[in-house]
Amino acid sequence: MSKKYLLCFVVSLFATHLLFAGKIIVVEVSPAKINLKPGQKYSFVAHAFDAQGNEVFFKPEWQASGGKINQDGVFIAGGNSGIFEVIASHAETGAHGSASVMIDFRSTQFPKQQVVVTSKVKVQSLRLTPGSISVKPRQKVQFIVQAFDNRGKSIKPPKRLIWKVSSGSITPSGLYQAGGRAGVQNVQVRTYDGIYANAQVYVNTAPGRISRIEVSPSLVNLKPGDQYRFFATAYNNAGKIVALSPRWKATGGNIDSNGMFYAGSIPGTYIVEARNNRGTSGTATININRTYISDVEVLPKSAVLSPGQTQQFTLRAYGRDGKLVNVYPSWSATGGVIQPNGVYQAGNITGDYKLNATVENFSLNVQIKIRHQKRLVRIEIAPSYVKLSPGQTFQFNINGYDQYGKTVPLRKININSTGGRINSKGLYVAGQRSGNFSVEISTPQGLKSVTNIEIGGGSQNTVSANTTDNTATNNNNQKQNNMSGGVEGEFGEEADTADENPAIKWLTVSPQFAPTSVGKQVQFQAKGYDASGKEVDCDIKWRCTGGKISSDGIFIAGNKPGKYKVQARVGKVKMQANVVVKAAPKAPKKQHRLVVIPPKVVLKAGQRCTFNAQIRGDLKKAPKLQWSASGGKVNNNGDFVAGNEPGKYTITVEEKSLGIKTEVPVVIEKAPEPPKSVPGALHITRWYVKTSKSGLASIHIEGKMLLDDARMLKLLLHRRGDEELVYQLFIKKNQRFSIQGNYYVAGGTKLEIVLYDSDGKVLHRESK
Repeated sequence: MSKKYLLCFVVSLFATHLLFAGKIIVVEVSPAKINLKPGQKYSFVAHAFDAQGNEVFFKPEWQASGGKINQDGVFIAGGNSGIFEVIASHAETGAHGSASVMIDFRSTQFPKQQVVVTSKVKVQSLRLTPGSISVKPRQKVQFIVQAFDNRGKSIKPPKRLIWKVSSGSITPSGLYQAGGRAGVQNVQVRTYDGIYANAQVYVNTAPGRISRIEVSPSLVNLKPGDQYRFFATAYNNAGKIVALSPRWKATGGNIDSNGMFYAGSIPGTYIVEARNNRGTSGTATININRTYISDVEVLPKSAVLSPGQTQQFTLRAYGRDGKLVNVYPSWSATGGVIQPNGVYQAGNITGDYKLNATVENFSLNVQIKIRHQKRLVRIEIAPSYVKLSPGQTFQFNINGYDQYGKTVPLRKININSTGGRINSKGLYVAGQRSGNFSVEISTPQGLKSVTNIEIGGGSQNTVSANTTDNTATNNNNQKQNNMSGGVEGEFGEEADTADENPAIKWLTVSPQFAPTSVGKQVQFQAKGYDASGKEVDCDIKWRCTGGKISSDGIFIAGNKPGKYKVQARVGKVKMQANVVVKAAPKAPKKQHRLVVIPPKVVLKAGQRCTFNAQIRGDLKKAPKLQWSASGGKVNNNGDFVAGNEPGKYTITVEEKSLGIKTEVPVVIEKAPEPPKSVPGALHITRWYVKTSKSGLASIHIEGKMLLDDARMLKLLLHRRGDEELVYQLFIKKNQRFSIQGNYYVAGGTKLEIVLYDSDGKVLHRESK
């Protein structure tokens, strides 16, 4: 029985302790530091303590930079590299704690987080968090004390500590309030054994300007056309990370405001620079290596286009390993114009043409056909007028026409009728009410045609249709004139009606409107219908003005442009169509354009660049290009070598027989002075090179690195002024290295070892 009460008593004491726990003044986040990769998840834990050091249970509110964190403390790292902060806070008291998160693509890590343990081991060192902070006058800051033993392990700090500040005030729990005077203030915490730690508070003053900027990674190898993102981190005089909005600059390609670098097409070693407004900068080195192509293809492999239509062509190049490589092909084409990015625009003349893509020693042709594509430009419902009795049926003809006046199928059409009903095939059933009504057809593109219907009393077997003219409205609002008066006089009066067909009540002629050119042909067709709207075979007689027309309805335009008529007749039943004859189109003038790639370039003194010239337009013979340059030398193949004098110069390409010329601006920058080697940086113990008659060389180099800040070792082969990377490795102090292998000497003049520091700066060069 006593055991039961004793258990209840213990539980009651524990509950009372929690209920009357002190006010939260300290919040700790565990772990205090951690290294994560982009997208990686991690669960943080927060502990709260009162002024006596007792843990208080609470529900923290989480905040984070550099990623996302939920209210359970689960953090997801973002995609940007840098050092960020996770904060847990208590809403009622404002107490808060933080942890540092390094997000990086590299393997750099914080020191492993030590587990906080309760121990009676003597305190050997203290640490104040934050170590430095900027505040406004009278602003409050909560400092947190961390204690460590002689092994550097984190232990619980003593409950009794001595606080001292140079200005302002601080509570025994470490809650500091700044004074009203601007300046740098000191906060110190001390144990009774004399162990102490300091922190700096900057009141209305910055903790120091940016003293250095680091660009990471410091060295990267790319291929032409590759993309790579660089990151910049700024540090003040105290070595603390501070905010930075860098201005990026790069050679050998382009770089945007986010640090994304786009490699150019010329192999070589280049620099990326991040700079602030005060001129402090940091750099990284980029090696753009040459790509070797084994196969290429152009997509699409053929194209059928309308005049003026555009098509994107793409050249895919494959390396020796079968993987895609970035290249910059040269494009040329006939029948239209092609842009440097492979976008082809068809010209106005139909025919079969070719497109050519060239890269290095590969040249591919693609067939392009330019054809006029038929399109619906007019719809027609015929006849345009009919008179019916109530309940009578009538079959209307519904047709569509292209830009050449030829019939095309109607895929989607809307039919609206009044006074009766009509089906999708044009069969109309008159209602019982007399009056004037209509049927309208239309397309989603806005084409429209209307016919008028008169419903009146009378015999069910009678029908009256407009037999002297049948016209349809269309989207062009082209007015069709009835054949009467002067228009009839153009064809002359004919009294002979021997060819009459009593069954024919009305005719249709298609096309109703036909544009054409001088001397060109247009095929007209005519159909006859009886009173019920059924088609009847008949002998059509044709007449026309402004040209000639055969008995089969083939109209041949005359030599005079103008508006003319074509008439179909069966006895006294007639129908006409309109023809507009235009002058023959003039042959387009041949236009040629000379394009040079790259269109501009920035080079170092002595650097090489190959320019590619293309002539856009039809050519009857191979062009003869003449190259000239200032500021350097250029040959007939477009190979330019920059001179030694910095400045702005011009390369000129000319084709005199076509009368076209293009100039390319060239900026030549001063060649950087070769860096001085640091004495004693590298000790070479063996350098052996043996070359065979075939040009294959065997190499064996051994040595030891002696510097603290060295990071990378490269073996370079110099070929005709360019550097080609043979081998590279990461290295540190006292590390021994051995390089063995084979390489082709062809064109090589010197083999060199280069040692770089973590910023990509050259520390040592050695060649033999």
